[in-house]
Amino acid sequence: MSCKNYTQKLGADPTFMDAELEAHLSSCAGCAQLRQELLAFNNILHSAMDVEVPASLGLPAHVELHDTDKVASISSRPAKKQRYVPPAYFAIAATVLMGIGAFFGAWLSGQDGVLQHNIYTHVAHEAYAY
Repeated sequence: MSCKNYTQKLGADPTFMDAELEAHLSSCAGCAQLRQELLAFNNILHSAMDVEVPASLGLPAHVELHDTDKVASISSRPAKKQRYVPPAYFAIAATVLMGIGAFFGAWLSGQDGVLQHNIYTHVAHEAYAY
């Protein structure tokens, strides 16, 4: 086994050991040193994370503390509240109403029919635009 393969396996889990890895460790002092350093770091990390939470603080309802490995799990977190998304036909209806309002507003403003004529001819040609 090459040092590159061993360091990849060692990086994934420094505590893993099989016959092939043990044989490599006995022949490679660099990998043996690396494994010892990673195991020491792993122990320091575990001791830093091994903190007792005082009962007086109380844990939120969505956090569970496992006694075996003292790792908090948030797998039972309450589901996110879904946002209400209005259907698209509300936007279409609002657009149509605004267009009708603009049309009749211009129609009733009494501008000698020029604007009304331009709007009417524009709308009349819309059917052929597609």
